[in-house]
Amino acid sequence: MTRRMILLICLLIVGLAVVGLGIGLLANQPKAVRVPNEFPAIATDATYKTSGDRDRLYIYKDGYVLFVEDRGYTEAGNFTRTWQTGQLTDGEVAELIDLVKKPEFEALANQYRFVGDNTSAGISRIGDMDYVVSVNYQNLRKIVSLVDYYSPDHAYVYPDMPYPLDEIYQRLKEIAENRTVYFKNSP
Repeated sequence: MTRRMILLICLLIVGLAVVGLGIGLLANQPKAVRVPNEFPAIATDATYKTSGDRDRLYIYKDGYVLFVEDRGYTEAGNFTRTWQTGQLTDGEVAELIDLVKKPEFEALANQYRFVGDNTSAGISRIGDMDYVVSVNYQNLRKIVSLVDYYSPDHAYVYPDMPYPLDEIYQRLKEIAENRTVYFKNSP
């Protein structure tokens, strides 16, 4: 009878520990990044083929900003992903919408491919960045892709981008880098 009592007491203690651990885990669940159930008003996707980096920026009509960075992507799928969120004012959203409502933006072709240039040795070279801007706002639906553009150290100036895409690129890069904060995955 004593062995049975000791066994029951041990099982009771283990059971209480498991229940306590479960309650603790439920109480400390990590927060999730908010991803709206709507299409973003403006979205970008920049892929840097040489470094294996990819940046995606989503700006929603209400000013919510979601920036996702993948670094060191390889075929094996080894990479790090960071999430950043932010909030733009109504005025900042209106300013961005004005940029993409320019007739020059609406007149852009769907795709531009950088033809490359020749080095002093006569070798043709192309860039390693693919960049896509997608606009889905009211009656404006437009996607513009740039293929094989230069990305020297992720520089801010891309003089070969057609206007106003160069201006849009710079403004959106500034938002991603200066108006978002890293999402903390903790309560």
